[in-house]
Amino acid sequence: MTLTKDSTFAEMVTAVEGLIVGVPALTGDAAVGDVLANKTFYNDDLTKLTGTMVDRGTGDYSGTLTNAGTTTIKLAIPTNAYYGTSANITHTDANRVAGNIKSGVTLDGVVGTLPDGTGKKSYVSGSISVPSASLTTVNFSFNVKELCATMLYSGVPALNAVYFMNPYSGAWSTLASGGSFQITRISDTSFQFYQTYSGSTETVYYYAHQQ
Repeated sequence: MTLTKDSTFAEMVTAVEGLIVGVPALTGDAAVGDVLANKTFYNDDLTKLTGTMVDRGTGDYSGTLTNAGTTTIKLAIPTNAYYGTSANITHTDANRVAGNIKSGVTLDGVVGTLPDGTGKKSYVSGSISVPSASLTTVNFSFNVKELCATMLYSGVPALNAVYFMNPYSGAWSTLASGGSFQITRISDTSFQFYQTYSGSTETVYYYAHQQ
């Protein structure tokens, strides 16, 4: 390289480097985003540069779920940064709880407690004698979503009643074909029948559907 009186300092350094055997030229290609923030470096000249890459060497950082395959979950890295071995990319799902996972199954370290329902009915049916003008209680071993009942009079279906949870409002509602036969909800597992139809004890057949 030929130097002149107008040559820059960097050009002079380059010229000197060319005369010294074994001294490498400045040929770096790193950008400031490739170097940690507040760390300095030189690229292809003598201009000192300061890195801008975010340092996330430790801590938890929320990632976005980008793909949920049958067995693999992919999380997008929150931002371009350096993540050390003590850093974690996390994803929170309120549905990832033991009660939503089948009993006997462990999903990502969470042991399921949800009954699998194998060999179990989601409903129960039966009958009960209901005296006139007297509350008669029937209890169930599960939370009831819907209870249907028919009262017989002289062996013939006379009145019907349904007690159910409204799927839109979440409130309980009752429907009956006559005011002389009613269902009252005590709790999710306990209900009462009441009839004043005949003045005597009548048989009520019921069908309860599980929540």
